[in-house]
Amino acid sequence: MKPKNHLLQEISHTGVYLEIIVLVTAAFSNMGTVFMEMLEKTGIFDHISSGMIYFYTNYFYTDLIDVIAIGIGILLLGVIPKRKKDVEKTDKQFIVSGVFAVFGASWIGLFCVQILEKVFSMTGYELSDHALTMPQGQLLSLVMISISCVITGPILEEILFRGIILKNMEKYGKMSAVFISAICFTIFHFNFLQIVTTFLIGILLGILTIETDSIKPAVIAHILNNAAVLLPDIWLESTTATYHNVAAILNISTIIIGMIGAIFFIYKSRKRICVIAKNEVMETGVSVKSKIFYVLKNPVMIVLIVLYIIEASYFLKQLIV
Repeated sequence: MKPKNHLLQEISHTGVYLEIIVLVTAAFSNMGTVFMEMLEKTGIFDHISSGMIYFYTNYFYTDLIDVIAIGIGILLLGVIPKRKKDVEKTDKQFIVSGVFAVFGASWIGLFCVQILEKVFSMTGYELSDHALTMPQGQLLSLVMISISCVITGPILEEILFRGIILKNMEKYGKMSAVFISAICFTIFHFNFLQIVTTFLIGILLGILTIETDSIKPAVIAHILNNAAVLLPDIWLESTTATYHNVAAILNISTIIIGMIGAIFFIYKSRKRICVIAKNEVMETGVSVKSKIFYVLKNPVMIVLIVLYIIEASYFLKQLIV
């Protein structure tokens, strides 16, 4: 067992690397939006359809940022550690319930957004519609956006957060790694309305990863969740009856599946998670809270939190009508 102070310093040092990854990615994201707008003004996109311009400026660039973040993560932390050969096989029911529990986390997050909307309405303000606006009628752009949202985006994010970040933090304790990677995952999205959703999903995907010693279940869960949530908005006009019918069917299905999955997942994992947390404290001599605190108190994280608050304030200002 490492001395407590030495371990905490090591965790703090690694935490700075994690925060640099998120900070640089956020900077690239904001600069990229400005850069793409400047390119658009030069006329470079004049012979490209408006749908493909929308794809390049909003989705292709996001995937490119994820690749950059993965590159920075590998440079600072190293590649994803190899799977342990002696790992026990995880109960398939546990994996399936964990995958479906992600739907439940999405609905809990949506419920929190609805509460926020009610709070604003009580104060005389309304939040405008924050649904996706898609270039309808342009097949190629819709296909490319779908691939980005449902396939490349989830895969790249899981490689970064449950692969590089979580797996490199796991040496300091599994539960600490789950929570720290979930916090980084939440800040990475820089979306105030998704704060509950991204954090809960980050926790669930982290638990799936440490229990299976693989990011594959997390990738599958992420892909299915994005498909259920985003594909109707991408492919259907939000004003049509077809959209509302499809959305209603998906909503009812994912609520039922998500709640059942969440209940079963909690039932199957509650004792195991407690054991993992207790073993972590016994093995390292440091509580999970202390490890998380040492990561959060870094100056880089403070900068990230301030940026998140500024972004949230600006985002709410744009939505309030």
